[in-house]
Amino acid sequence: MLEKIILKNFQRHEHFELCLDPHVTVITGASNRGKSSVFRAFRWISLNQTPRGVNYSRRKQENGCEVGLILDKGIEIKRIKSKTKNEYILNKSKYEVPGNNRPPEDIAKVLNVSSLNFSKQIDGPLWFTLTPGQVSKELPAIR
Repeated sequence: MLEKIILKNFQRHEHFELCLDPHVTVITGASNRGKSSVFRAFRWISLNQTPRGVNYSRRKQENGCEVGLILDKGIEIKRIKSKTKNEYILNKSKYEVPGNNRPPEDIAKVLNVSSLNFSKQIDGPLWFTLTPGQVSKELPAIR
């Protein structure tokens, strides 16, 4: 279970930590304060999909940006991107970033999420806005 997400130099956040409740966590705030960037960061680390149309690094500098996840049982996952690094870290094991828009297999197994676990702000309810043909294409993504 996901316990905490940590952002460093990711979009609006110089340093941000969010402890997640095991039942419900609500993120509120005024417009343009970084609420959506928390979800973009989680999608980036979980699916290895760079946020499109936005600069995900807070500053263009050597430090780059980092997103970390703390899971139960002492599992820690990090995704680091800078001028000199582009890697995942699972506990103390380092992994190169694959170019196929997927995280390394070991990390994908630990997280056990897919694009079906994510929706965007204006997406309709899951599958209710899709045609039957589109739904049948989405079904294989369920594990």
